[in-house]
Amino acid sequence: MSRLSRPRVDGSVFGAVHLGYVVVQSDRLTEWQRFGADAIGLHTDALDLHTLRFRLDDRSCRFLIQRGPAEDVTALGWQVDDHETFDRILARVADRGVPVVEGSASRRPCAVWNAYGASRGRKTLRRRSSRSR
Repeated sequence: MSRLSRPRVDGSVFGAVHLGYVVVQSDRLTEWQRFGADAIGLHTDALDLHTLRFRLDDRSCRFLIQRGPAEDVTALGWQVDDHETFDRILARVADRGVPVVEGSASRRPCAVWNAYGASRGRKTLRRRSSRSR
């Protein structure tokens, strides 16, 4: 993409980007179940012995807890209002040297439209193509 045809990277995206979901890796699923369901009243689904899903609105998943040793957030999913904002974010990320990897709907941990996750450690933006919607 030439420098002239790139989206502007200096405009604010405030208000056009929303947290879609959070993925946490933890071995303390019982405590997460108690916290999510009993303490704050989220709808909870045990997807299997190793995965809990919490809902708080009409989305199928806002918090996903996967069994594992990290005891930390392992992914975030973002909802972006429009393609212009999305292109602006991609340009900012690329300008800062963060690799962008084309993703697919089947690799998303939660079914949230236009969700983008960032991995810990080596920063990568996973982009779900609008073609796979």
